[in-house]
Amino acid sequence: MVMPKERKRLLLIIMMVGIAAVLIGAGTYAYFSRTIATEPINFTAGTIDFSVNDSSIWASTTYNDTFNDLKPCQKRWINVTVKNNGTNPMWLWLNVCNISHGGGLFPASEVYEDPANTINMIEDVIQFDLYENSTIILEDADGYVINHTVLSPQNWSTKSIGCQYMAMNYTDGNVGPYYEWQPGTVRAINMSFMLACNTTNWAQGDNMTFSITLFALQSEGWEWNNNLPDLASINLVQKDFP
Repeated sequence: MVMPKERKRLLLIIMMVGIAAVLIGAGTYAYFSRTIATEPINFTAGTIDFSVNDSSIWASTTYNDTFNDLKPCQKRWINVTVKNNGTNPMWLWLNVCNISHGGGLFPASEVYEDPANTINMIEDVIQFDLYENSTIILEDADGYVINHTVLSPQNWSTKSIGCQYMAMNYTDGNVGPYYEWQPGTVRAINMSFMLACNTTNWAQGDNMTFSITLFALQSEGWEWNNNLPDLASINLVQKDFP
């Protein structure tokens, strides 16, 4: 059977279109290529952590006995070592807060100056010294007391460190630069407490309680703030000296 000429032409066109489709399809898989991916990426947040005398608990019981029965001009110390146990460098502050007082014992020698046993603000006559790794931050001559109260009968000093954070330590008397505690750093913090030498009989038998707090903050990541911490954002009130 002889195929008509027009039919042969139609069949040839169909075959050419089919071959072209196969070639085009094959071409989409014929490009050279290469892919490289990372190995698994491990993202870990750093840590801010420190210890006092190699402990995560700062026990004040070791100091309480030495603070009993103080007399004017008598000084007692709290000496600790602090270690940066975290993976990140940090800045450190100290404050003395949660201050309260009471009349305690009421000997006859107190009655003349305080007949009702109501003048008990001995935090106003307890001088405070502070050293960080033998660097003087505060000393007796600076005249700072634990807390200034307007009711004290011996208002000799209006300079108080009560409930304000003191940097351990900064070098220009303002906000920075701070000493940066690198991971593994161990430094000494020494504090003294002395009943002022001019304290008279109104304070006999009186007592006071307080707590000391250390606060650490990351020292990296402040590039947006000229490498200084934004203290207001963390409600930290720093005590600047003098």
